[in-house]
Amino acid sequence: MGSIRAVVFDLDGLMFNTEDIYPLALDRTCQGRGARYGAELREQMMGRPGKTALQILIDALGWDATVEAIQSETDAHLRELLPLHLQTMPGLLELLAAIEQQNLPKAIGTRSRRWFVESVLAPFSLAD
Repeated sequence: MGSIRAVVFDLDGLMFNTEDIYPLALDRTCQGRGARYGAELREQMMGRPGKTALQILIDALGWDATVEAIQSETDAHLRELLPLHLQTMPGLLELLAAIEQQNLPKAIGTRSRRWFVESVLAPFSLAD
């Protein structure tokens, strides 16, 4: 095996506990529309691209809403919840320090939107 030349991280669930925060935001969206976001819906939506997952939610709950409308509502909840709940995953900062010490390039590979990535990285001064 060759030497490591760079490191690429996934954002959600590997670097940060965002997989714990998304359900909170989705539940707030659902509650605002008279529904609940439970384990069954979460299982159907997990791992799917955002717009696909939201369409599953809309269809399952029989809402007359667009993906964009639900995304906007959920984004508003995420913006409220991130400062309250966001944490790095155990060992992340130590791992990043070790990678820095080796002077290895690093990047994030994610389907998350830029505003979200920036919102997650900024509190920990990791945007650079």
